[in-house]
Order: sequence, then structure tokens, then C-alpha cells
Amino acid sequence: MPLRIEERMNSLQPGEMVSGLIQAAPETHRPELVRIANGTALVFVATSFGLGLTYAYNIYLARYLGTGNYGLYALGLATFNVLSAISLAGLDSAMLKFLPGRVATKDEIGVRRMVSTILGLSLVFGFLIGGGLLLTSRLMAVGIFQKPEMGRVLGILALGIPAYAVSSVLISALQAFQDVRWRTFVKYVSEPVAKVVLTVVLLWAGWNLDAALAAFVAALVLSVVLAIAPLRRLLSRRQVGVSLSIPIGEVLTYSMPLLGTVLISSVASKADMLLLGYWQSADAVGVYSAAFLTSAIVVLVLQSFESIALPYFSESLARKDRMQLDKLYKILLRWALTFSFPIFLVMALLPKEILALFGKNFEDGAVCLVILSLGQLLNAGTGSANNVLMMAGHTRWVMWNTLLFGILQVALNLALIPRYGIVGAAVAASASLVLVNIVRVVEGFRLLGVQPYERPIWKSIAAGGGTWAVMWWLKEGWQVQNLILLVCAAVASYFVFLAALGLDLEDVAVLREVGRQVRHRLAPLRQP
Repeated sequence: MPLRIEERMNSLQPGEMVSGLIQAAPETHRPELVRIANGTALVFVATSFGLGLTYAYNIYLARYLGTGNYGLYALGLATFNVLSAISLAGLDSAMLKFLPGRVATKDEIGVRRMVSTILGLSLVFGFLIGGGLLLTSRLMAVGIFQKPEMGRVLGILALGIPAYAVSSVLISALQAFQDVRWRTFVKYVSEPVAKVVLTVVLLWAGWNLDAALAAFVAALVLSVVLAIAPLRRLLSRRQVGVSLSIPIGEVLTYSMPLLGTVLISSVASKADMLLLGYWQSADAVGVYSAAFLTSAIVVLVLQSFESIALPYFSESLARKDRMQLDKLYKILLRWALTFSFPIFLVMALLPKEILALFGKNFEDGAVCLVILSLGQLLNAGTGSANNVLMMAGHTRWVMWNTLLFGILQVALNLALIPRYGIVGAAVAASASLVLVNIVRVVEGFRLLGVQPYERPIWKSIAAGGGTWAVMWWLKEGWQVQNLILLVCAAVASYFVFLAALGLDLEDVAVLREVGRQVRHRLAPLRQP
């Protein structure tokens, strides 16, 4: 804490402490933290809207299709996610690695060359993988999943792989330009809205499961169209010709190690769903998918922060400013854990009530939801360890870590799913995720001298413990059953406990500055 703040705080009477804190705090924050908080607030609101709409959409779809067809839909998306990640081949990470430095140094020719190179590569890889899936869809349905009806599902989804690869690279380019608003609109507003609207129309026309699949592909194509427009505008501001020299070698040298990483990671991350599809019925896959989808909400905050903070990580590394990198790393984890904890508490305390939204049969996944939510909380509790290593150029370490994750994930799933079914899949997914993230944190400290932990995070844990006690009292003592009331009580209790424990000076400063900027932006709307 700067000396002038200490002197000011020591001169205050107890009753003046809060106002003194607020007055002193602005001197402690860094401008980049305000930019991250501002951008994250926008991304979080838009992401919450998009994922909230997607979550409601999945609830509607599960109720309409039933556990069996919903399981086929989920299994198809799991396969799509594996193959589309392979088609992307780490090119979105390459965009975030190379483009921010060129933008910061006003290397206009380099910016255009890098964007055109990575975009072209993504288009080639996308058509290769998508075409391969289209040709082998029926063979995979019978030979791997032993579900002939999966052939049509995979054939339709294959059409969306090129669109996914291109849209992901375009969105990463907008992220590298720090164009938060349009990137957020494309990914979290237009895409889910288009998917929902088109699905409803096609279901009304009698398409059934095909409606959801066709709407999914169409939404990805729309994302490509909408992302191209702002990127062209950003590039057209740079009045230079397009260079004939394309840095393919530089991109491939970085991304090819990531291709192995992506291959292992994509298979490992969906190993639970794919192996469930092999050993279990489509109904079991549907129940597990609902639990997994719900648990993923826990890391929503971390993903929102990361989407804004990664270019700042890249800039800090480019300037070799390890102090700023360490500071951003710690702040990111503290904020992510603070806002992820109440979401986890809701999942852990009300699992049956939440899954009942999908339908009565989905309540069987309550234990899975608790286990998966705990794993996601611990995932948020390791911060951006993997992305820090990736932005620092340690792609080989990232690859070995991912190999470790893949081995753990597959081995645990093979050992647990045949005996314990969906609960075994949940344990395997959470345990492998937590173990590999611990390894990543240790490597970040050994290789870069940075680690994400500092003492203020104990406040989030303590507030979570207090909230747990309040919720137990409401459910067991007062027999409160209303889901909305219980969720509101959990969130309110958590932040009351957190405020009672006291906020960090820097957090107070950033919140004040964000509030000031929001009021400034809203001021014209208040004028008559």
C-alpha cells in the first residue's frame, strides 16, 4: 500500500474509515485493470445473456425432444466439438499470440498479413475436417456409437465445421484488436438468438431433431458474416497495400505444436460424453449432458475475464514486464473466484431443483452436477494458468500438459464409466481437470516466476462457508422449497458476507472508476 494511503488511513477515526477507504482507493488502481473490468462487465452481461438464452434453449429442447433424442443431439455436438477444435488447429491462439504485438507497434503490413494468413489456413483445415466427417458419418454412427440414427446427426453437423473454424479465427482477431462490443455481439447475442429463432420455426414446421441441428449450423454461418464486417472496417483504417509475403512459417511454427495439443485436448475434454455414448444409452447421455451444461456456468466469469485480459497478458510478455503480468494474473484469479463461488453454491445446494427444469427424468443427474460444479470451481481457482503459458510461447509445455490431461481423462473414464455410469464420468472429468490445472500453476511459477494466489482469496472461501450455513438453515430449518427464492438468498448471503469481510483497496478503486465511467456514459440519457 502506498505511504500516502497509510498516512491518510491512520489519521481517520473509526467512523470515517469507509469514506477514507473510498477516497484513498483510486490511487491504488492501474488503468489496465479498469479497462479489463469495463470490458469484462460488458462481456459478462452479453455472455450471461447468450449462455442464459442457450441454457433456456437446451431446457426447452430437452423437454421437447425427451432424454433419448436430446442425448443424440448432445452426442452429436460432442463429436462436432472434437473435430471442429482439430480443424481450428490452435489458429485462434496464434491470432491472439501474434496480432496484439503488431497492433500495439502499429505494424500495419504485419497486421494484414497475419490476419489473411491465419484466416486462409482456418478455411483450408475447416473444409478438410468437415468433408471427412461428412463422408464417414454413417460409418462412425454404426461402428463407434452403435447408434445408426447418429449418421444423419453427424452428416448435418459436418456442414458447420468450416464455419466454426473461420468464425473462431475472426472473433479472435476482433479480440486482438480489443473490439469488445462487436465481438461480444457476434458471439453471445446474434449467434444464440439466431439459433433459438430458427429452431422454433423449424420445430413448428415439424423438423424435430433436425431443427436443432440445422439451426446450429446456420447460426455459425451467420457469425462468419457478422464478424467479417467489423474486421474489414478495422483493417481498412490502415491505408496500406496487401503484402504478397505471407508469414505462414511463423504461424505454423507456433500453431503446429498446438495441433497435437488441440487433438488430445478436444478428445479428452469430450471423452466422458463419447465413452458414455459407447457404453450407455442415449438417455444417460442426455441426463449427463444437462448436468455438464449446467456446471459449465461456474466458469462463465473466468472465461469473461480471460477474453478481455489475454491481449494484456500478451502485451506484458512482449514488453517483458513480468511484474505487470504477475499482477494481472493475481487480479484475474481473485475476481474470477469471487464471482464464481456463489454460482457453485447454487449448483451444489440445489442440484435436483435445477435439473428438474429440464424434465423429471433429468433429476437423476443431481450427484453428477455437484461433482462437476466442484471441478469447475477448482478450475476457476487456478486462474488462467494454461493461457499464461500459451501466451508466453511455451506451447510444448502446453502440449505435454494436455497429453497428461488426455491420459488422465481417458484412463479414469475407462475405469469408472463401465461400473458407475454417469457418476463415474463426472468424477473422471473433474479429477483430471483439477490435477492438470495444478500442474499448470506450478509450471507457470517455475518457468515465468508468476503465480495467481494472494491472501485476499480466503475471503471468498469464508463467505462461501457462511452462505452454505444460511442455505442449510433455510432448506432444513424453514423448509423453503421455492427455487427462485433460494437462489436469491444464496447470492445475497454470499455478497453480504463478502462485504462484511471487507474489499481489497484496489478492487474498491476499480469499482469506483468503472462506476464513474458508466455514469458518464449514461449521463446523456438522463438529459431531457
